[in-house]
Amino acid sequence: MSRLAFYLRSAFTHLRHGGQRILVAVLCVAFGVMTLVAMMLLSGALERMLVEQPHDLIGADISMGRDAEDFILPEHVAGLDELVRDGMLDTYTLVAYTSALTFHLPDSGELHFPSEGIGIDPAAYPPIGKLTVADVSSAGLPALLAGPGDVLVSRDLALEYGLAVGDSLVLSDLAAGQPLQARVRGIIIDTPNHKGSKLYYSLETAARLAGNGRSLNTVLATTAQPEAADARLVAAGWSVFLAEDLAASEEQVQDMFATLLNGAGVLGLLVSGVGIVNTMQVLMRRRQREVAVWKSLGYRSGDLLAMFSIEAGVLGLSGSLLGAGLGIAVSYGLVDLFSRTSTLLIRWQLSPQPVLLAVLVGVATTVVFALWAIVSTSQVRPVSLLRGERVTAAQLPRWQSVLLFVALAVPFTLLVSLIMGSPLKAVGVLAAALVGLVLVGGALGAVLWLVSRLLPLGIFPT
Repeated sequence: MSRLAFYLRSAFTHLRHGGQRILVAVLCVAFGVMTLVAMMLLSGALERMLVEQPHDLIGADISMGRDAEDFILPEHVAGLDELVRDGMLDTYTLVAYTSALTFHLPDSGELHFPSEGIGIDPAAYPPIGKLTVADVSSAGLPALLAGPGDVLVSRDLALEYGLAVGDSLVLSDLAAGQPLQARVRGIIIDTPNHKGSKLYYSLETAARLAGNGRSLNTVLATTAQPEAADARLVAAGWSVFLAEDLAASEEQVQDMFATLLNGAGVLGLLVSGVGIVNTMQVLMRRRQREVAVWKSLGYRSGDLLAMFSIEAGVLGLSGSLLGAGLGIAVSYGLVDLFSRTSTLLIRWQLSPQPVLLAVLVGVATTVVFALWAIVSTSQVRPVSLLRGERVTAAQLPRWQSVLLFVALAVPFTLLVSLIMGSPLKAVGVLAAALVGLVLVGGALGAVLWLVSRLLPLGIFPT
């Protein structure tokens, strides 16, 4: 039998007969990996919903409205046509935005307030990106919004109010106009900026909602030279918003989400690591006599280190696989919760990369945190066993303890850097997590001290 096969067989034997302590260690690993998988999958889902390209923010390169007028008039459209002929703009489409739209069901007087009502030209909207409609294979936007009163509802509104294709609604713009009978023609599951709480309808429907026919207030345009187009448009009396200018703040939000969620996963991993250390200390202390026997038979400290590290790796793999399964289930629940309680059109997607990474990190973390107990126990002197004395491990010298701590802290920091995507973020997250754990430990210690002082614990038998 090869040495590796012997080590594996020994590891499985000890884990199978390890009892409750092994179960606790497996659960500690599972908790950390579960947290990491859930947070990484949730972070990935949120990142997919946050825009990747600046033009996705508005579905175009440029968004503009009139400076002096509330609405876009025919003469303004003529000016846009001239800019297209001059090559300043490639394409444009007129949009009627309103934040005063309400709707209610025909048999209910309760008003509901979406974030936006958007009147569009179905043949030209959006200039960049697309509206994704659920369960519609052949019909495009022009067919779905062909008649006045035809509306598309974003998925979050459909879930919140129980709307389905074919349902009747009563639309009303609080700013002007009369109620309008409408019918749900489709459910929007994605938009260019991945945000919901929106109703889409044709420009004809928007004009009827406005009452006076004046509803056009925004232009979305594409251009290969946004700065030059910006100057021409501003000179013509337009207020212009460039997608590039809006992208910086969105990128900061995306980075903050990823850091917070992945940091929460690292915190769970660190907490599980503390549990692993405590559990492995107890397990290895109980096996000091066994270690002395191994060393009496000629096994060196390096052999024992390899054998117990493989055992810790098998334990970590068992807990990591369990935690990965639980983390996938938890992430699905969290994404479903986000989709129901936010306006993001977030969708759950199982990505194998973060799951595999979390399993590998879980195994490596188990080995790293177990090494302290393994190295300490390997200091047992077999002569104590031969003399019939109590077998105990020698205390590591202080300088060796410091070196061992550094040797274990560096690979764990590298693992966290892999998760966070940046060594600087990894150090910051670990520092914050350690400070948090110290504060929590201090608070719990203070509570226990107060309990021991205030309660008459002396009346209980010891």
